Amino acid sequence: MTIEDIIADFRKLETLDAEIATQAAPRLEAIVKKTAAAGMTPDGQPWKPRKKDGGRPLEHAEERIRSEVNGSTIVLVVGGPEYWHQKAKPGASLPQRKVIPSAGDPLPDSLRTELDAVTSETIAKVMRGAA
Repeated sequence: MTIEDIIADFRKLETLDAEIATQAAPRLEAIVKKTAAAGMTPDGQPWKPRKKDGGRPLEHAEERIRSEVNGSTIVLVVGGPEYWHQKAKPGASLPQRKVIPSAGDPLPDSLRTELDAVTSETIAKVMRGAA
């Protein structure tokens, strides 16, 4: 192994964070879609029932969730009427039903565990390629 090989291996680490984000985004999106399909917040709490009939609200919320990657940043986005439930403030006429984690909130355990797994897998893959 030459010094150039070692330098090339270290250069692979420069894009490691973006690679982790690219690999993690669809997996985190899938977890959030699963909790939304179950009628729960990202941390597993059930949403409040609909006011008019007590039924399950936002029945197709998972269809309006998508992930985006910008460099090393993963953004989970929710659209449609679910967006307004996500942004509702406590006590507002529209009940708050979190569909995705809000910016600044702690990452739910399920997402943190998956992100840790992706990070470990990606580092291992990069290091195997460096050997």
